[in-house]
Amino acid sequence: MSTSTYPAVNSFKAHHSMKIKSIYALGAMFCFMSMGGNYAAQPEQSQALKAPRLLKKNPEPQAISLPEALTRALTHYTELKLMKNQREQKHAEKWVSFSALFPKLKLTSAYTRNIPEKEASLFDVSSQSNLSRQVAGLLRKAGDNGAADQLEQQADLMMRRGADKTMVLNPKDVVDAKLSLDVPLFQGLSIAKAFMSHENVKAYDAKVEDEKAKTIYHTAKAYYAALYLQDVVTIRAQEKLFAEQLYKKAQSQRRSGSMMEKDYQAVDANQWQKKADLENAQLNYRASLGELGLMIGMSEEYALSTPDAMMFDALNTDADTLRSIAVANRPDIKASQHALNAFNHERRGHILSFLPTLGLRGDINYTSNDKSLMGENVTYALSINASMSLFDGGLSLQSMRQSMLKEQEQAIKQAHLTAIIGATIRGRKEKLVVLALQEKASEIRLLAAQEAARVALDRYNKALIQGDDFLEIEDKKVEAALGYKKSQFDSIEEKLALTYEAGLLTTQWVK
Repeated sequence: MSTSTYPAVNSFKAHHSMKIKSIYALGAMFCFMSMGGNYAAQPEQSQALKAPRLLKKNPEPQAISLPEALTRALTHYTELKLMKNQREQKHAEKWVSFSALFPKLKLTSAYTRNIPEKEASLFDVSSQSNLSRQVAGLLRKAGDNGAADQLEQQADLMMRRGADKTMVLNPKDVVDAKLSLDVPLFQGLSIAKAFMSHENVKAYDAKVEDEKAKTIYHTAKAYYAALYLQDVVTIRAQEKLFAEQLYKKAQSQRRSGSMMEKDYQAVDANQWQKKADLENAQLNYRASLGELGLMIGMSEEYALSTPDAMMFDALNTDADTLRSIAVANRPDIKASQHALNAFNHERRGHILSFLPTLGLRGDINYTSNDKSLMGENVTYALSINASMSLFDGGLSLQSMRQSMLKEQEQAIKQAHLTAIIGATIRGRKEKLVVLALQEKASEIRLLAAQEAARVALDRYNKALIQGDDFLEIEDKKVEAALGYKKSQFDSIEEKLALTYEAGLLTTQWVK
């Protein structure tokens, strides 16, 4: 319901006002004062005047609908960006944990210059050669010429390659290299940490969805608050226009001597106050556009459009159904469940830490010194390693107990979160009924205040009511108009909160 336009002011018909009030006007005033005199425009009295953040003025502002604002907020809202960044951090932590279960391949190399060079011989080549010749002579005497010839050839070869039988203990220049492969076969704690990190990623995926729902909620709330403040500007503008009309008539009456000075000053002060009220309303409205603009990535001022009332049709169901939807869809409940699973994996990991750890290791070694004790440039090694902690001072036991307590704590939190959903939804459903009654009362109160202002204006023009009393009744009409708009905003705000509680504020709701 929109407020009616302010009526034109008729000529004053007396030098001073008579203290005669209409019974009807008094009754309407009493009704308004007893039922809703404190309906102040809370968003209008916000902290915008303390630190208003304004966008650049735009002579031709483009209209941004609520779905467009929500879509932009999902891209530009800072809190959502931070939550997405934290999720990516958890993804990185996940692969760090899984890397402990993957094989490791490592290559190392070194060049060494030894000073001085050291060599050694394992046997006397000359003595061994002579011994072979003596044996060959005995075999020849015995008639085994073939064996004798073979031994003599070996003796000759041994003499020719005698230098090669020298073992180099400390070569002058040597290059070493090693290629190692480590394959974890069983590491209980690392396996549990990998599963735990995977659950943490899922938890942060759910937290991102929850932050999206909060982003939609805060953006929609800011959008409706800006619409409310826009209505406040409209009311204040009508109020200012009416005050200026009163002032022009008062000037004419003052010049003709038909108005007392105190009444003229009251009308003059009233028009200045209404100008200030309008400026304040406009500043608050522009500040609300600024706050919303920062959320949706706007740098210049824009216009608003009336949202579709069907956005809240999903709330037209019973509380039990909404609770079932919330338990099944709310991302914060999913995040809580994944956190519980993560603590469960952590506890299992501490249990598995009591078991041995197994690993397979393979090495390929290379050295440029082929005159070492091994006598080979390339050698190979394969091993299976096992280790088991027999006593660590009670660290494993206490860590396991700590993880069990964390799991219990998370289970308590999740049970509490699930339990309060139904109570919260039922409370908000009933509060909507109360707000609907208050909105209806505000509407009727506005009608009564408008009628009282109409009667008061008529009597003011006939000099049957004092100027101060008339301005007071007029202010009550304005307060009633603001109160009605505020009651409408309160209902929408509660519907948004209930939509969030029911887990319905998703990207599908935006579309």
